[in-house]
Amino acid sequence: MRSGANCCQRCPSALPAPQGGADENDPAVIVFTAGTTGDPKAAVLANRSVIANLHSLLLVSGRLPQQLDASKPGAVILQSGPLFHIGGIQALMLAMLCGHTVVFLEGRFDAGQVLDVIERERVTVWGAVPTMASRVLEHPSLASRDLSAVRSISLGGAAVQPELTARLRAAFPNTKRGLSTIYGMTETGGTVASASGELMAANPRTSGRPTPVSEIRIDPSGEILVRTPGQMLGYWGQPDSGVIDAEGWVHTGDLGRIEDGLLYVTGRSKDIIIRGGENIASAHVESALLRHPAVRNVAVVARADADLGERVAAAVQLDPSASVSIEELTEFARAQLPNHEVPTDWWLVGHELPMTDAGKVDKRKLSASWPQAPT
Repeated sequence: MRSGANCCQRCPSALPAPQGGADENDPAVIVFTAGTTGDPKAAVLANRSVIANLHSLLLVSGRLPQQLDASKPGAVILQSGPLFHIGGIQALMLAMLCGHTVVFLEGRFDAGQVLDVIERERVTVWGAVPTMASRVLEHPSLASRDLSAVRSISLGGAAVQPELTARLRAAFPNTKRGLSTIYGMTETGGTVASASGELMAANPRTSGRPTPVSEIRIDPSGEILVRTPGQMLGYWGQPDSGVIDAEGWVHTGDLGRIEDGLLYVTGRSKDIIIRGGENIASAHVESALLRHPAVRNVAVVARADADLGERVAAAVQLDPSASVSIEELTEFARAQLPNHEVPTDWWLVGHELPMTDAGKVDKRKLSASWPQAPT
């Protein structure tokens, strides 16, 4: 599916200009994001949030009006991520603002279709999560494809490994200076740090420098705090969520460090699994599994996965008198959860799960003792 962003030039008449009176802090869009409790949270972005983020990205990418070359054709952008994510909204608005062409995939993500579209539409810009990029690189037809039109690949949504960027540079020969990585979240209104070109090549594990209007610091616990005009007003219906403190800092739940002005993300303090760029709240999966009558307790953790980055793993404490198989639990989970949230690793135990002194499941101990093969 192909969409021209500058379609307004073909419209027979323009809509009347909107009347004044709107405030920059009025809500503009609500984007749902998984929270640490497992319930979806509706992040409210104001008019200023959207505009500030767009201004910042135009500056970082060299696409301010005075920087554009009118003689060059607009970019052809392959949008392979969902539009209901903040990254999709961000990409779509940038394309419309700059008059680029946006190309969408038909149906679910498919690496072969990505390669087909890149060749057929002469895609110049592709944005993806690392899992998508990895699957494209592993497609058996990759070596025979003409990928010379691609000038820029932007990766986000999960940690980017140096090995992946090296493989992308080899497969997409004209992106050696066009590879980039970004860091941001719905609560910050989108991107707040980025790295590309020589900066990314010299510091392959960094998430980049803060954007011009973003402040980033690390609090004593190691959590990444962000303050930017692009950040949300708060969660709809939850004015006192505590995510934004009294000084206006957004508590991201991510852990990291700053070295020589560059941000490095080292982990997460919130209980979230990132599977193929999708955030999955462990508590949401646990709540669904606890509905099974034979389940007495459950703990959901992340297990490393070479393709997806992380996969969903569930340790289930069963009723000693019950006889339930992994296949039965999997089918039960499929009826309760989206497909990407259904655990693929199971550990069925007849004893108590390890607990902390506070009476909660000790997930660190659980992960460290996880059997090599599902049981």
